[in-house]
Amino acid sequence: MTGGRNSRSLRGKIAIGTTVLGLVIVLFAGGFAYDQSRKNAPVPATASDFTFTEPPLPDDGVVRLAVIGDAVSKGTPKNTTVWPEIVAHERGWELTNAAGGGGGYVNGLPKHRAFADKLNEAVRNTPEIVVVAGSRNDSNAAPAVVAKEALALLTDLTTRLPESQVIVVGPIWDYKKPTPEVLAVNESVRQAANQLGLTFVDAIAANWLSTPGLLQGDTAHPTDAGQKVIAEQMNAVLPEIETPAPPVEAK
Repeated sequence: MTGGRNSRSLRGKIAIGTTVLGLVIVLFAGGFAYDQSRKNAPVPATASDFTFTEPPLPDDGVVRLAVIGDAVSKGTPKNTTVWPEIVAHERGWELTNAAGGGGGYVNGLPKHRAFADKLNEAVRNTPEIVVVAGSRNDSNAAPAVVAKEALALLTDLTTRLPESQVIVVGPIWDYKKPTPEVLAVNESVRQAANQLGLTFVDAIAANWLSTPGLLQGDTAHPTDAGQKVIAEQMNAVLPEIETPAPPVEAK
């Protein structure tokens, strides 16, 4: 009997050890592959890589852009410009920047700084295009909670703006290897966007902020140069909406 118990115990330990080893290998391989994809980041995606249903042009001919995001989109006191302003200026769009420092789908909920608390501001002027970007601030939240809050926010947004184009951007990371936590946030947000059929842009895989000079000293917030790079990347994926030329006055 003792020999049988020892044999079963040994087989159990081997099975558990094999399972754990397999999980470690899978996680290592996945992380390595993701890291390699950042090092060999392809040519940035363009609007043609996504399927857009162009929202109707408003009666006044003004295209409105709203942004919900964290401090990467809002900027810090060290920034003189931020990517939403750059994009809106270059395209001649009207901007509502509802981003805020410390925000996320989950982070900031107790302090009314989460993305959900910015929704009313973002939809107030019925924008034709909405970008929801982030957030690395959710790295401490459970992935399931991030997915739940992201789905709730995006569902509310698309319900209130059924004719608007919504683009979901994952966390915008720095030049260092992404942490498992931020990768989990990225996948949770991707999952929510995919569930609603929304465009998802993987900023981590594309390695937008790929060099130290694009980040401030805290290595989390972009410099003005970093903001310009983000604007270039956003311009590449945002749909083109042509505003009609003003009528020529008769002489």
